[in-house]
Amino acid sequence: YEDKIKENIKAPEIVDYKTYLQEAIQADYSKLARYKLVKSKGPDHNKLFYSVVMVGDEIIGMGEGKSKKDSEQDAAKNTLKTLYNLNL
Repeated sequence: YEDKIKENIKAPEIVDYKTYLQEAIQADYSKLARYKLVKSKGPDHNKLFYSVVMVGDEIIGMGEGKSKKDSEQDAAKNTLKTLYNLNL
């Protein structure tokens, strides 16, 4: 358990997941991540947005949120979790 605790302490505190993911994708793949709104549902006062993260034509992650911006941040966070095995 001690290793896991140290691992979590060393995990970076990320405020802007999109920027962090963009830098990681550029460093590792020399490509840009882009975001695409794929769906929104619900009434105007309580809408839910769904976005995907793409590198080239490949979808590498998805997310949702109460705004387009929030759904993109969630997509970036989910991608960081799966692609880079980060505990966020």
